[in-house]
Amino acid sequence: MSLQINGRSRERFVAQAAGFLVLSILSVVGFSAPSWAQPGCQWFGTRPFCDGQCPAGFVYTGQRDSCTTGSRRFCCPARYVTPGVNCHWVGRPGTMLWVCDAPPPRPKPPAPPPWAAVAISDTGGWGASIQAGGSTVAVPDALRRCGSGCRVVTQGPGRCVAVATSRTGGLWFGYAHGNDLNAVRSIAMRGCTDRAPGGCQLVHSNCL
Repeated sequence: MSLQINGRSRERFVAQAAGFLVLSILSVVGFSAPSWAQPGCQWFGTRPFCDGQCPAGFVYTGQRDSCTTGSRRFCCPARYVTPGVNCHWVGRPGTMLWVCDAPPPRPKPPAPPPWAAVAISDTGGWGASIQAGGSTVAVPDALRRCGSGCRVVTQGPGRCVAVATSRTGGLWFGYAHGNDLNAVRSIAMRGCTDRAPGGCQLVHSNCL
């Protein structure tokens, strides 16, 4: 005896078998949200009378569900909210994901400290400069202020500079740079008086 199945019956049998196979797989592995969905998100507010509020540590995703009165809210852990450009929640409850178009802009590097430079000449000329642009600006400016035949005798970070000179018994200089004006003045004067027999005067002191 042979069993014959017509075309329509065969299609129905195959469909039923496929459905049974899918249900069997789901019963074994279980069903869950996509792996990229961020866990810990949940509804807050109890039907039928809802006053849904995200508790501390959670943020509102923009998803709301109406109740008889009020509404409940779908909230996710606040740890998912990271800075970025044009960030927002995407998806639906159960598949919510926090996305950004781009990472946050990099912070600007800190500005370099002011740079001081002093130039002198063997004929008594001198020039002092403090510039926010660094040595590439301060050194040429000090040389320009000094004039021809000048050389740089000190330079470095600092917002203050001082120069002392004496022509007693020769040509003497004292100079200093730093961040404390009184200290810079004192060092410049001491640099002059330690060598000159006398007559040292503070000819320049300034802070940026």
